[in-house]
Amino acid sequence: MVIKVVDRIREHLKAPRVDFEYWAQKVLYPPPLQRQMDGWACGLFILMAMKACALKNGFEQVIDDAREEMREEVLKALLKLP
Repeated sequence: MVIKVVDRIREHLKAPRVDFEYWAQKVLYPPPLQRQMDGWACGLFILMAMKACALKNGFEQVIDDAREEMREEVLKALLKLP
């Protein structure tokens, strides 16, 4: 489904198709005690992963120990909104 969405967006932008055959797929996850263990922090883990991706960092810091720091970062960003 992701490939179809990307193809449609690129088609709309008149951009060439992406050859996904050469893209490797890898599942990354933190050690067992650093994974999400509650039912509400999934958004924080997604934001940590997005931040790591945007900064071109590895995903080693997408761990439960970093959850509180991300929560504070999100709260500060929300409080800056008009």
